[in-house]
Amino acid sequence: MKRMTYLCVHQDGAGNQNDLFTSKGSHAEQNFMTAYKEQYAERSGTKKKCEKLDIYLTLAPCGSEGMNCARELGDFAEKHNFHLNIKAAGPYYQNEKELQHLMASRHCSVKAFTRKDYRKLAEYFGTSLPDKWERSPETKDIEIRRHEAN
Repeated sequence: MKRMTYLCVHQDGAGNQNDLFTSKGSHAEQNFMTAYKEQYAERSGTKKKCEKLDIYLTLAPCGSEGMNCARELGDFAEKHNFHLNIKAAGPYYQNEKELQHLMASRHCSVKAFTRKDYRKLAEYFGTSLPDKWERSPETKDIEIRRHEAN
């Protein structure tokens, strides 16, 4: 059984908007881009100020031949004039080439989750983490996902 992938988008500014997307029906990145394309269709090709979106993913974007979320996120950011600050909790294997393309984009940055990012996410959803919080074995499902990706 495949595990669900989660993508949280945080947008500063009007209302500090937070949106959560899952991999139900498609990849979480695809569901995010579909929703934001509709919401921000008027931004395409305009000279509006580049808007920053913080993206938190349970896994780095895929780079497979069939569905290439890494490349599509870069293209999406450029077309709609966004800067995507992408944070991934775990690696997605077999996407090194496409992840490099995404990291080289002037419209994107890609980094691994830090303790600060986990705290920000908790805050965005109205909770907090204890001062001495550590990722527990229950939250370390990367090893399981690594086997699923192969």
